[in-house]
Amino acid sequence: MIKHIFSDMDGTLLNSAGQVSYANQLAIQNCSIPITLISARSPIEMNFAIKQLNLKNKQAAFNGGLIFTLENNVLKQYFSQPISAKTVKSIYNIVNQQADDINISWYSATQWFAKKSDSLIDFQKKITNITPIEDSQAETLDAPEFKIYKIMLLSFIPEKLLAIKNLLNQQEFPGIICQFSDNQHLEITSLNATKKNGIAFIQSEENLQKHQLAAFGDGENDLNMFECVGMPIAMQNATTIVKQHAKFTTKTNNDNGIAYGISHLVNSKI
Repeated sequence: MIKHIFSDMDGTLLNSAGQVSYANQLAIQNCSIPITLISARSPIEMNFAIKQLNLKNKQAAFNGGLIFTLENNVLKQYFSQPISAKTVKSIYNIVNQQADDINISWYSATQWFAKKSDSLIDFQKKITNITPIEDSQAETLDAPEFKIYKIMLLSFIPEKLLAIKNLLNQQEFPGIICQFSDNQHLEITSLNATKKNGIAFIQSEENLQKHQLAAFGDGENDLNMFECVGMPIAMQNATTIVKQHAKFTTKTNNDNGIAYGISHLVNSKI
C-alpha cells in the first residue's frame, strides 16, 4: 500500500501554462495519502501550488537541497544543502567569460537573483510569476548572508547549454551536479541536493519502506527519485529514458496526468 506520494512540478503537476489544473487540485486535496512536491524550483516558486493544494506537510525545493514547510509565507527549514560560496563564484566567472549569451541567475532560500533581464528571464518570470532581483555585478555572491542553493543557466538553444555543461564538468568542481530539467534549463545544485536524498529524508522521518512510496516525474532529474520508490510513474510527455525507468505511464501534464495516476494508485489499479 502506498503511504507517501512525491511529485515533480514542471512538466508533471503543472500544465504547459505553469498552472495546477482543477482536476489535479481536486485529486490531491481529496487524496488521503500525504503528497510532497519535490522540484528544482525554489520555495518562493513553489508557494502558489502549496497554497492552492493546501499542503501542510514537508516539501522539497532545489531538487531536494532544501526540505521545508511554508505557512503564512514563513519558511521553516528542516534540511539544507547549499553550494559552497567558492564554487558558486567560480561557476559564475566561467559562464560570464565563456558563454555570455547564456543567461545566468542564482537562488537563495527566499530570493532569485539574475545578472540581467532579457527575453529568457521574461520567459522564466511568466512560468513562475516571480520577478528576480537584478544583480549585474554579482555582488550577492560575495555577501555572506546569502547561501546559494541553485545556479540556473537559460538558453533557447539546447546545444549551447550542453556545451557549457560539458565545460563545467571538465572543471571537476567538488560537490555539485549539473542537470537539465528540460532543454532550456540547466540547473546546478549541491551534489547532495538530489530528489533521492530528499525522499530519503522524509522516508526516514516517517519510517516508511520503499514499496510504500510512489513518485511522478518527467525529466532527467527525476531518475534518481525513481530509484528509491516502489512505484515510479512517468508522465506521457516524459522523455523515453524516464518512461523506461517507470512501472506505469500516466497521461500527459496537459491531460491531468497526476489526477489519473492518483486515481489508479488509490484504487490499486497499478
